[in-house]
Amino acid sequence: MADDIVGSKKMGRPPYEATDELRAKVRTWAAVGTTQEVIAAELGICIDTLAKYYRDELDEASARGVANIASNLYAKAMSGDVTSMIFYLKTRGRWREKASAGDDENPLVMRIEGSIDPLDQAMEIAKRAARAKQPDE
Repeated sequence: MADDIVGSKKMGRPPYEATDELRAKVRTWAAVGTTQEVIAAELGICIDTLAKYYRDELDEASARGVANIASNLYAKAMSGDVTSMIFYLKTRGRWREKASAGDDENPLVMRIEGSIDPLDQAMEIAKRAARAKQPDE
């Protein structure tokens, strides 16, 4: 009799179904940087199920989100937004604000190797400062 009951009923959970609506939600969450753990929890599924049914959405949405923001940043920079220009040049153009040791335009920037006597260090800085004040001949 027990065999009849088991044989007539399906055991376990029904198969998961990813709908277009859920795919859109996953795409949005992934694009804004929501972790896969949080997305899975919101859907009430485990991370393995999330990866199995939403792999394309997870992979593409993050890249699209970055591309959209980068496109908007570029447009703002090209329209004259100074903050966007500076950010773009620092990150993509590798511009920097700090001088490197030995930079001729910034003679007071020194590289100190090993231990140096503080008095010797102060004297070297004073010499460089004096040279920097002198007009070019």
